[in-house]
Amino acid sequence: MKNQQLKDQKRRSNFSKTENDFFITKGAKFLSNSTNIKTKFLIQNNICRVKNRCIVSMRDRAVFRDFKLTRGILRQHLSFGKIPGFSKSSW
Repeated sequence: MKNQQLKDQKRRSNFSKTENDFFITKGAKFLSNSTNIKTKFLIQNNICRVKNRCIVSMRDRAVFRDFKLTRGILRQHLSFGKIPGFSKSSW
């Protein structure tokens, strides 16, 4: 789990450092119609490889983007009233 978290943080920092170069290289690739322009660079620094992770449990599945929490932890926070504007529904 810790290894996945570190790998994800490293991918985020690499992409943020080379974001401009990434889009310039990607645009140049389409203009020149050649497939060998830094394809390894495009693959390694792609933002699509970054996982959305929960900030509490570091789980990568069932994460709500707005809260950056998994569904179980979000439910706990909502039921205890830690997130303002939400209330437990009953009918």
